[in-house]
Amino acid sequence: MLKILHKRPWFITNNNSYRFTDTNVWESTQKDFTFYVEFQMDEINTGDTHCIFCRPGKHMGVFAKNRNMFTWDFWDVIDGKSNFNDISFYVGKENLYKRYVMIISHDSISKRFKAKLTCLDDDKTFSKEIDYIGGLHDYSDTPFNFGIANYEHDLTDEHKAICQYTLWRAGLFDKLYTFQRIEDFLERNKDVKRNLVKPLANSIFLINTNELTKYKAYDNSGNCFNLEINIGLIKKIYDVEPWRTLDVNILGDEKTFI
Repeated sequence: MLKILHKRPWFITNNNSYRFTDTNVWESTQKDFTFYVEFQMDEINTGDTHCIFCRPGKHMGVFAKNRNMFTWDFWDVIDGKSNFNDISFYVGKENLYKRYVMIISHDSISKRFKAKLTCLDDDKTFSKEIDYIGGLHDYSDTPFNFGIANYEHDLTDEHKAICQYTLWRAGLFDKLYTFQRIEDFLERNKDVKRNLVKPLANSIFLINTNELTKYKAYDNSGNCFNLEINIGLIKKIYDVEPWRTLDVNILGDEKTFI
């Protein structure tokens, strides 16, 4: 497992690879895709909006909202106007801090998102789908953020959406898979480190927190899209000049409630 600490977000950049892939990572959520993330929020998260995972800007991703629900947010564009959409799952405040896995599939032809949320502590499941009308907002120039949505000092907390949580696994495929296929894949590979028991084709990144270094989480996809601590964004959060070397160990524990 990997602890995503408050104001120490992690990310996957949209432009680095050590192998050739059929789909560029930066455009991988524009067409058909399947995504999953397994996580558990800390109780320090008491704000109205927290980001588990997203592509920032007009964000697309997994959020906790209103202290009682998890959502999949995204934007589409109709006649040049951006429109916000979400799939929301009410879980109640008493269940917000349990361990969950969310699976998302996007059918670009049908313009449909499907989402399934499963609580791993009590096996409760929720599933919904939503159709959208316009073209999906262009996320191709944005990174894959874990633990933060956006960050500028003049933004409201809702738009920063900082979160502290435990991450177990996350993965992205540029192919439609059923929820059952993803669940079977996760079950077969729950204890793996370097070698998958049975892989699925068309993986962009497969983040495995059973295998960690100090600043990276291992990628089982073979593309080396490692989840890394976002030093550049941490410098922005703490007003450190971009050219300065930053040792995150000197930041200390963040005591501010979020």
